[in-house]
Amino acid sequence: MEEFQEAYGKALNYLSYRSRTESEMTRYLIGKEYSEEVIRKVIERLIELNYLNDYEYARRYIEITGENKALSSDMIKIHLKQKGIPSEVIKDALNALEVDELEHCIRLLKKKVKENEYLSDNQQRIKLKSYLFRKGFRMEVIHKAIDLLHKEFSKG
Repeated sequence: MEEFQEAYGKALNYLSYRSRTESEMTRYLIGKEYSEEVIRKVIERLIELNYLNDYEYARRYIEITGENKALSSDMIKIHLKQKGIPSEVIKDALNALEVDELEHCIRLLKKKVKENEYLSDNQQRIKLKSYLFRKGFRMEVIHKAIDLLHKEFSKG
């Protein structure tokens, strides 16, 4: 019981800095060399109190990342997998938020077009495509976004 209290206190302290996934918390407690039984009980208690919730973690991560970094769904999946969130939870969170990759892609393009105005159209397209590809967008989304943006600038 004493080991549980100590581990639980360490876990709460670890959570006080930022939200964590079940996997991150488990790795942390393993690193502190607590027994598997104690770790399991601590994780169960944190889940029961909703201090650990992989679905909510994924949902918030997707919202924040989508607004600030505009990463593709594939790149978001990779980041969340690295944090130990199960694929099914990631899929549910992405579906619930209906991540609009095209919208994110266009938003990034608008920022980057301004930075590359000095380049020729062809050079600019190459640079923009490679930038978006590195962000994890599929080529079909990239081409569609570039075409839509080109039409928008042609009208304006």
